[in-house]
Amino acid sequence: PVITNVSVDVTDINTGEILVKWVKPLKAAPADEPLYTVLRSEGINTVPTVIVVADIKQTSFVDTNLNTSDKIYN
Repeated sequence: PVITNVSVDVTDINTGEILVKWVKPLKAAPADEPLYTVLRSEGINTVPTVIVVADIKQTSFVDTNLNTSDKIYN
């Protein structure tokens, strides 16, 4: 998939929200609808280690209850 949008929708130290959107692979067959796993890490240039959600079909996800005021996520 290709990530098309990432935005901080709510800035807060406890209840921050980040929206992530992506598009399906162009060559995906309709019968082989892909499942996605969303990963997260704190900081810049860090390896994602937290599985936020696994095996979803939709092409967007809102990560909630984050400290979007003081921390950087990727």
